[in-house]
This record gives sequence, structure tokens and C-alpha cells, in this order.
Amino acid sequence: SDFKELAMRRKDYAKSSQKMAGNEQIAAEVAANPSGIGYVGLAYTQAPGVKVLTIDRVGPDKASIQAKRYPYARPNFFYTN
Repeated sequence: SDFKELAMRRKDYAKSSQKMAGNEQIAAEVAANPSGIGYVGLAYTQAPGVKVLTIDRVGPDKASIQAKRYPYARPNFFYTN
């Protein structure tokens, strides 16, 4: 996954980690679990109960991602026929 590449130096997730079906589920679980940690798309960083962490004092927002200041961002491509 992209997160493994960007943040975990290609190490596997812990066997005890929970795998969720998508951003909405991850945001809801993290918000409900005081010890929860997860990663979601930028749109889900505003979900109630979710606290966004900074990296080197840079938070994930449109400007920092476009300026390539936020290190855990990657492009998303859509192809249509």
C-alpha cells in the first residue's frame, strides 16, 4: 500500500491491526477509539472526532500537498475511456 511505502519503510502492519473497507470506516473507528490510528484521504480529515497529526509541523491540506510540503501525499490518477 502507499502508506507502507511512505510511512512504514515497507514493513508489514501488526497482525493485531484492523483492516477496514474504506476511508469512512477508518475515520469512524479512529474517532471512536482513543488509541486509534489510521490514515484516510484528505476529505476525511475533517470527520468528527478525528485529530490530524502534522509531520515536521506541516499538516495535510490542499496547499501543503500541492506545494509538496506534506510528505505523506501521493497522486491519484483517474483514467476514463
